Order: sequence, then structure tokens, then C-alpha cells
Amino acid sequence: MYGQTTAATDEEMERFYQDLSKAVKQVPKRDMLLVMRNFNAKVGRREPSAMSSAVGLYGLGETNEAGEQLDNFYLEHELALANTMFKQHPRRYIPGPLLMATPRIR
Repeated sequence: MYGQTTAATDEEMERFYQDLSKAVKQVPKRDMLLVMRNFNAKVGRREPSAMSSAVGLYGLGETNEAGEQLDNFYLEHELALANTMFKQHPRRYIPGPLLMATPRIR
């Protein structure tokens, strides 16, 4: 599936997330689902008190608009941003947009 770049219009991004949503819904709940892409999103770090977020405690930086959209998409589909769930050595962090690997929460 082709993903839009940061130069995409709001309508193009909405269409991309609608297509991705259709694809995710086709995967049986019992199967592991991995969504891997450079989303050009900064999801930041979840505050320990925030319970409704697909983002873990180990994200980097400040959340941007694309990161909020991605977090909302993952929540809607009961997914988790796996690369933010585990603490890693600083040299393992990739600056800028991150590749998101996503397992089902349930």
C-alpha cells in the first residue's frame, strides 16, 4: 500500500488512513499484525498517567500532528506502537521519523 509523504494534502492523508483501516480490518484478530512504514510522525513519549495511548513510555521528542493522527489510528484499531514500548540504548534510536512495528494488543 502506498503511503503519502508529508507534502500530501489532508484529503490524501485521510484516504490513506481509510485504505489502511480497511486492510487492518481484514486481518483476523487472532493473527499478529505488523504495520511497518516511515509515517513521518513524531509520537513523543506517553506520560505514565495517560492510559489511552498507543504510545509507550519510551518514545522520543515532542508529538507532532502526524504523530497524533497515528496514535489515534492505532487506538481505533487496538494496536500499539511497539518501538516505543521498550527502553533501548541511545545509539539504537533513529533520529527523525521512525519505522513503526505494531502487534495487536489483545
